[in-house]
Amino acid sequence: MIWKTKHLNADMLQLREDFNRFYNSQKSQPEPAQLAVIGGGPKGFYALDNLSKFMETQPKDQLVVVDWFNADMRFGFGPNFDIALDDYLLINYCIGNINCWHKTCSDKTGNNRFNLKIWLEYHTSETNDIEPTDYASRAVVGYYLLDALMELLQNLPSNLKVNLIVDQVTDLKPNEDNNYEIYLKQGNRTQKYASVNLCTGNSCENYLPEVQEISHNNPDFLYLSSAYPPEKLKNLNKSFDLAVMGMGLTFIDASLTLTEGRGGKFVEEDGVFKYIADQVPITIYPFSRNNLPMLPRSPIYGPKRYILKYITPEWIKKMSAQKPLDFNASVLPVLDKEIRFAYYSTLLKTRDEHEVEKYMIGMGNLVFTIERLLFPTQTNTFKSHEGYNEYILDYLEILIEEAEKGELESPIMAAAAVWREATDFIAQLYAHNGFTGASQREFDQKWYPSLSRVSYGPPLENMKKMVALLRQKVIRFAFANTTKMAVHEGAVYLKSKSGSKRFTKFLDARIGRLKWPQYTDTFYGNLIENHIAVPLENEGYVFGGVTIDTRGRLLGADKVHEGIFLYGTPNEGNLLDNDTLSRTKHDTTPYWIEYIANNIIN
Repeated sequence: MIWKTKHLNADMLQLREDFNRFYNSQKSQPEPAQLAVIGGGPKGFYALDNLSKFMETQPKDQLVVVDWFNADMRFGFGPNFDIALDDYLLINYCIGNINCWHKTCSDKTGNNRFNLKIWLEYHTSETNDIEPTDYASRAVVGYYLLDALMELLQNLPSNLKVNLIVDQVTDLKPNEDNNYEIYLKQGNRTQKYASVNLCTGNSCENYLPEVQEISHNNPDFLYLSSAYPPEKLKNLNKSFDLAVMGMGLTFIDASLTLTEGRGGKFVEEDGVFKYIADQVPITIYPFSRNNLPMLPRSPIYGPKRYILKYITPEWIKKMSAQKPLDFNASVLPVLDKEIRFAYYSTLLKTRDEHEVEKYMIGMGNLVFTIERLLFPTQTNTFKSHEGYNEYILDYLEILIEEAEKGELESPIMAAAAVWREATDFIAQLYAHNGFTGASQREFDQKWYPSLSRVSYGPPLENMKKMVALLRQKVIRFAFANTTKMAVHEGAVYLKSKSGSKRFTKFLDARIGRLKWPQYTDTFYGNLIENHIAVPLENEGYVFGGVTIDTRGRLLGADKVHEGIFLYGTPNEGNLLDNDTLSRTKHDTTPYWIEYIANNIIN
């Protein structure tokens, strides 16, 4: 079952109006604040919830005021879980894994702090049973987050006030009093803050200057630097060939928006989807570093999952003592060993190490490896667009069948599950330049994207829709192996061993990343330009983000900014895999609250 906004009760669908009334009821002249939180998405909400819990333990006459900044009114859920998104845009985790609270209630005898599954039980009129292995649209998750935010804001302790401010923060500067001044797009703000928490999420767009230059000089050239907001794709009303850079979850979002979002329909019969176009379709030509789509996955919840054999807490403790590590020499062989064991132990239905090893020896050069999992086409030659397109169609159809079996029955899905299960362990080794500079570069650019491709793919329904679009030739996987991109004569040319093609319409469907010095996000660019932040560097490898210490504090050119903390996506490169919805992963807010306790409360 996939839960959509049409399944929600009417009172939930009124949440935006309820929140707008709450926002408008704020004082026109709010009390001066000591703290600021920048970024209104889930991480900003989580930071405030943790602060609220702390303030409940403090004297009632100890007032703390927070200014919470966001560029728009999407407080609590942000753009990724916008309640206005169409219901075909799905989360890629089943609902049993989503909980925006540290502590939850199982019924309404306490409060309204529920995980997503229980929240749905109270807020849908559907008679179908709600299972933890169900999925939901991102808009439904947005309503869940907004309802949770209202629960928080309406029940703050009396000694905590939060001012919601809609404006874009463009700069942050310390002053001589060791406070921080925030500058806004709509004009300077002279308020001084004792501490600031940066929870800005994915606030950047990718920047391809050579493609942008064409769009400036050629009125017939269309350059879309991002797939969001979806409206700009839905409003395209002509038929053309579109080059799409990136094949991750954003590519799937873009493909569904360009089809279903423009009036097309998917009809399901016996688990197979057929696409019916409402108008002459845009033909989508995706390309990426390896030109391979993500693997689909069935819902993962509870104990029915692959259990790691070699990547264990004991191994991590041993390797942590040897940091910095050469990823290729110290970690990759064990990851490869784990993937081989996952594949063959599932195939043979045994976790007996000797039996599995004996079977693998008999396979010789045909043994399944991490390379075969991540780069299945590296030894293949495709002489035409059509040949590679047919290969990808067959590849996805086989993977859908395997995903439907699940990782306890399918060897390939068990192998793909290894990175999902190992990520938190490897993140401990990766943190704060835990790999050598050269091996972190290779990990960031080669291994991490490919491991994420096989382990964090879309739910089955959306991948079945991708297959339907492939059959209808709406999506064309035309470029095999490595693709070379060239820009000249007012167009983009894509070329690989399987052929080449000219495009005058181009979409960048990659997730925007902080990338110094090519910042399109002026806030972090200003921080570095003013030496308030320093680019993240590891033995000559410049990641592109900013540097933090182990407590989440921003590092400047000549000091640690004791009162500036980062939480979530801005920590990328320092920390691995900052899950947007996770309450526990890389949570730096306890250090922020410790600073507040020592420097503001006392």
